[in-house]
Amino acid sequence: MLATSGEAVAFEIELSKGDASARWKRNGSEIKPDGARVRLSIDGKVQRLEIADVRTDDAGEYSCTIDGSTAVCSAKLEVEEAKVRNFLAASATRY
Repeated sequence: MLATSGEAVAFEIELSKGDASARWKRNGSEIKPDGARVRLSIDGKVQRLEIADVRTDDAGEYSCTIDGSTAVCSAKLEVEEAKVRNFLAASATRY
């Protein structure tokens, strides 16, 4: 997945059991949601990792495992800097 810094991104899994517990990791380290920029949500059988205002240091390999299962889902996140167009603002002055 490719995102631009400042955007929001989401990773989503759908489980056959709604009460299963998912563990999300980035580059092998467990993700600790802060409740603001990084959030985990559950909607029935759908579990979601949401990152608001993504930054370049959020790039990496994201994975999700389910407690009691050997299955792993993974996706790579690449984040590019927002492009800023240079321009020269002209102003008119009357004498």
